Amino acid sequence: MTIRTTLAAGTAILALAAPALADTATVATDLNLRAGPGPNYAISTTMPAEAEVDLVGCVEGGQWCEVTYEGTTGFAYAPYLAITEEDALVTVDQATVTTIETVTFDEENGEEALIGGAVGAGLASAAIGGPAAIAGGILLGSLAGTAAAPEETTIAYVQENPVDPIFIQGEAVLGAGIPDGVELIEIPGSDYAYLNLNGENVLIDPSDRTIVFIDR
Repeated sequence: MTIRTTLAAGTAILALAAPALADTATVATDLNLRAGPGPNYAISTTMPAEAEVDLVGCVEGGQWCEVTYEGTTGFAYAPYLAITEEDALVTVDQATVTTIETVTFDEENGEEALIGGAVGAGLASAAIGGPAAIAGGILLGSLAGTAAAPEETTIAYVQENPVDPIFIQGEAVLGAGIPDGVELIEIPGSDYAYLNLNGENVLIDPSDRTIVFIDR
């Protein structure tokens, strides 16, 4: 009887010590929900900053997570998803205690969701630099709507002069930085440059190479 009681108590302690499963996450800034785990997959919708999503799990490596937002399930970039861990907000890719399920994705069945059939296209070795507000600690919604809208003529020029998309690791959000190896495209008569980045037209401030507007 004593042995059984001791074992039961030990089991209870282990159960209490086990890390909690993360089942929800908060979107740190306006963020795309894509059809697959990568920047070359089609965008299903854009989730607003501070939106709550159901966290299904993350693919191996933890950079992309499967989430459900308002009934739509897709993949979001983990560094812009926040969860509570030990009473503090951390990005999913930085979580160390909270258990997050691992999910798989059938790339063959997801080929129809690729943007322009882009398989491994673009600068796979380059990565979009995260905004300092997120990289230095979660500030929910701090980047949403912070940039002034450019002149309509500037947006019209970008829309009327489409360029081939380039695909870089990560996700385009306001305040994110474009790697030095990516050539920016000038806009005549404007202080901005532009790119089609991961399937979206983005305006960039050439002085510091940060994204200031996303044409959605």
